[in-house]
Amino acid sequence: MFIRARALELLSQKESFQAQALEYDIPRQEARYTRLSFSNPDFKNLQAERALVLLEEGILVGKGILAEKPALKAELLVVDLKRREALVGGNFSLREGQRVLTGTGPSARLLIQLGVTQLRLTGHTSVL
Repeated sequence: MFIRARALELLSQKESFQAQALEYDIPRQEARYTRLSFSNPDFKNLQAERALVLLEEGILVGKGILAEKPALKAELLVVDLKRREALVGGNFSLREGQRVLTGTGPSARLLIQLGVTQLRLTGHTSVL
């Protein structure tokens, strides 16, 4: 069973979702979004061209990412909302204060611990 919607907005005290389109697979607990805008305590105005949310697992997978906080631009983002961790992949740039962390190519990776200031870098990254 599916729910399909266009131009939707879901708001709560902790989170907001806005999207151009949603396809929600009820039995699988999967939501696919087109042009998603998402905010919660860890992200402010995270935008994704396309996104998949695995609701039971608390996992968000997005492509074509642009976020205001953290200041991030990325090809791919996988967020574990329960563990508050995010894995950035492909070409990306992340601004943290005066530092800009960048990654180029398909093997570039950046693991972000959300809600803390510690960042762990793996793969091909550079600090400017």
